[in-house]
Amino acid sequence: MKKNLLYLFLFMAMPLAFVACGDDNKDDDNTTNNGITNTINATGEYAGDIVILVNGQNFFEAMNPETSSSPVEFTLNQQENTTSLAINDSLLVIGALSLNVDNVPSTADSEKLTINGTDLNMEQNIIGLDVVINSVTGTVTKAGAADLAIEAGALIGTPAEQTVNIEISAQKK
Repeated sequence: MKKNLLYLFLFMAMPLAFVACGDDNKDDDNTTNNGITNTINATGEYAGDIVILVNGQNFFEAMNPETSSSPVEFTLNQQENTTSLAINDSLLVIGALSLNVDNVPSTADSEKLTINGTDLNMEQNIIGLDVVINSVTGTVTKAGAADLAIEAGALIGTPAEQTVNIEISAQKK
């Protein structure tokens, strides 16, 4: 009889041997409850430095030989597959810079946002020059470090051959 009770007890205890401790659907920095990878959120305000090259010449150095860049603040708005950039800031040497580029193709993963807008053909006025923005590229890391590059050329039909390259290094506020 004792033997039968022992077997009965072991039989009833058997399911406990297959119970796991812990949560298989835990939240952490990289996964949601469904196991889907989270993407970083790059939307926000940034502060950093801007360098503007016109036909290969540093625009700030042309105005003041001791200055090669200027502080800048801007806003990024990250959507599902696009990112928008808005610079409405007073730059050190030239006064105000207003530049809005919407719906630039981008992808994000758990480590960085990659902005990869090429063949944009967006007409803008940058530092008094009417140009066509050809590309906006760059990355924003999980830590909020942003490195962006904007390439623009002269409007079609304008007599001046102008290229404008803007490089921005910034940190999310």
